[in-house]
This record gives sequence, structure tokens and C-alpha cells, in this order.
Amino acid sequence: WTAQSYGEAEYAKIAETLGGVYDWVIVREIGTHAWIPPILHERGLKAMAYQYIGALRRYSEQVAEETPGAIGMTDGAGEQYTAPYTPDGPWLLADIRRPEVREVFVRNAVAAIEAGFDGVFLDGTIAWPDSTGRRGGSLPAAEHSLLWAHWALLSEIVAAVHEADPDAVVGCLGNDYYDALGEAGDGSPVVTPASPTASG
Repeated sequence: WTAQSYGEAEYAKIAETLGGVYDWVIVREIGTHAWIPPILHERGLKAMAYQYIGALRRYSEQVAEETPGAIGMTDGAGEQYTAPYTPDGPWLLADIRRPEVREVFVRNAVAAIEAGFDGVFLDGTIAWPDSTGRRGGSLPAAEHSLLWAHWALLSEIVAAVHEADPDAVVGCLGNDYYDALGEAGDGSPVVTPASPTASG
């Protein structure tokens, strides 16, 4: 999906293949395209827009020249954090400790719902620093910690998505740790444990 997007004919073929077998399709595109959900809906499929929580795809329309300096997270020496490795990973990690930066990701999630998607699927949650991590503080409740910021962002996305469409679904690629936590602030269960093969 880092290359050219599929066209309508390719999505129609995918929908024909998956219709009647699966209920949901996670659409992993750089942009949010409003023409995709109707193709899937016609075959009885629901569409989830893939997004990487707290990160944007580098070398794509998601990251303009000024984006890293405006919202990117840097270390003490000013080096940009990227995922899954630094300094040249394909994902730009944003400093989501800042409310205005979290709002970028909230808007992206709502845009997917407004484009006709039935939900948003958030990847990257299992890569969050846990409470023993040193970056951004070591306490989950500390407002300067990345763990706190990720839970704040997840809660904000859930609230905004449900305001845009009360029936919309927010899902996460998770593991047993996040499944055990189970809720995102407002009491809505949002974490879905899955293996990459099951979710892909």
C-alpha cells in the first residue's frame, strides 16, 4: 500500500472475493477515499479505515516538508523519532503529548467516518512505551508520558468518531496486555486482540 492505490476494478474484485466470507475489510490506503466504502457495502461488507495511531506515513502526502518540525517528536539532540526504527523508519512519530497534535489524528479518524467508512482500525498500539519506559516519563498517569498521551488520544478518537456516527466502530491491533485493560476512558471497549494474519 505504499505504492499506487488500487483502483475501483481492483476493489470490486476484492469485494467479490471477500463478500459472504468476511464481515469487515480493513482498507489500508495512504488517503481516505470516499469511493471505496460503497464498493464494499454493495457486497455486504463493512469498511474500516486503517490508521497508525500517533504516526504519519513518511514519503507520502501525509507528511509535507514542514510536518516533522511542526508535530514530530524529537530527542534531546533534535533527532526525529520514526517507527519502527530511528532515524529512517517509514513512520513519523508525532508528539502526541501536545493537544493540538492529537487533534490532527482525531480529525483524520473523523474524516474516514465522514467519507463513509464504518469504522477506524488503529495500528501501533502494541508498540506504545509501557509504564517502565524512559521516554516521556515512567508513570502511566503522568501527563508528560507517552503512555498517558496514547490513552488520551485513543479516548479522544473514540469520542469524536462516536459523535460523528454513533454506530461507528473503533478497533485496535492489540495483545493480551491491552486486552486486559479493555476500555478507553469512556467505558467503550475498543481493543481487539489479533494477530497480524488475522487482522490483515
